[in-house]
Amino acid sequence: ELLDYDQVHYAQADGDYSRVHTYDRSYLCTSSLGELEEKLPAGRFARVHRSYLVNLSKVAGVRRPSPDRLRLQLADAEQTELDVARRQARQLRERLGF
Repeated sequence: ELLDYDQVHYAQADGDYSRVHTYDRSYLCTSSLGELEEKLPAGRFARVHRSYLVNLSKVAGVRRPSPDRLRLQLADAEQTELDVARRQARQLRERLGF
């Protein structure tokens, strides 16, 4: 099934494949997370963890569970929360403008 990238909220590593999550569904994708990262528009998607690639326009909120950690809340049906890896946090703060 083909999806418009605007429908994608985030992609998650799933072994050698990836799982693409939309507002209320998920799809198994035969591409790896790295391959998806190359295909999706870099200005809209960010790798926030080795296991997650997030559509920045679907971020509903950002929390700081500790001074050096970030957690994203997405605007999907489940209000998914994803931890941001420490090495990705600084770059993500710059991209989100805070």
